[in-house]
Amino acid sequence: MPQPQQPQTAFQSAAQANTPPSKQPPLFIKLEKYNDLVKNLEELRRYSKEIKETLDNLAEVERRLTRGITASYRTLDSLDTLITIVSSRLVSNQPADMKESGALTQAERHNIEKYFSTVKDEINRVKSELTSMK
Repeated sequence: MPQPQQPQTAFQSAAQANTPPSKQPPLFIKLEKYNDLVKNLEELRRYSKEIKETLDNLAEVERRLTRGITASYRTLDSLDTLITIVSSRLVSNQPADMKESGALTQAERHNIEKYFSTVKDEINRVKSELTSMK
């Protein structure tokens, strides 16, 4: 004995008439795919943010490195200048007979020590500058 069919509501009839069941997936699958899509988009946003932060950090490292290299060149130029000054003073302050005898007067020794002390102070200043860049 065949079972009597239950009457359909107007909503059910309209839904069946508009979409054939074989061509459209059930609603819960659509929602699941939508949720997956939202999760994937959030993950992409997170990756994008991490990449931006990494690039910002690299840019900061590059700026610090550039400043350090610039300071190192400045310091090297200062050191070269000091070496040139000390060298020229040592050569220009040598008496003619010192070249032959190798003897220095007390005043000449004092001047040389003063120049080397200045060089040492400058080297220590450069060293502290370079240390502070770490």
